[in-house]
Amino acid sequence: MSTATSLLILLTVLSLARAEGEVCKTSNDCNKGEYCAQTMHVPPSCKKYAVEGEGCGGYTLPGLQGICAEGLKCTHEKPIPDYPGSCRINCTDTSQKCLSGQFCSPSRGACSPVGICTDDFDCGVKENIGSCTGLLTCDKHSGHCVCHL
Repeated sequence: MSTATSLLILLTVLSLARAEGEVCKTSNDCNKGEYCAQTMHVPPSCKKYAVEGEGCGGYTLPGLQGICAEGLKCTHEKPIPDYPGSCRINCTDTSQKCLSGQFCSPSRGACSPVGICTDDFDCGVKENIGSCTGLLTCDKHSGHCVCHL
């Protein structure tokens, strides 16, 4: 194989793998773990998927909205329309393990920070009960569990 042919093959391979921020047409143009983010005023570019705990969703400019990596779900801790969420581990059963400081919220379908709730069921899981000796309910306005003595 000639040097020119080797160089041509190398340049072709390098052009297929794009770095984050490089222009793309589809997500197939991006590296693994990235997607082609559409933007308003500049060409679409490769962007990394959001990981556990990073921001996602919400009403924002195209290309600025985070999209969760595989195995994660965008959940919203605050019950405010269009408010951005956080990428959390998917879960469907309270016996599933989450990261420290989290619990499995079947109503969200994802691990959630302790004390955050979607409904009263979230407040009844052992991780949220803590030192409350009364009734725990979910305050829908704040999205937090509240202890009633």
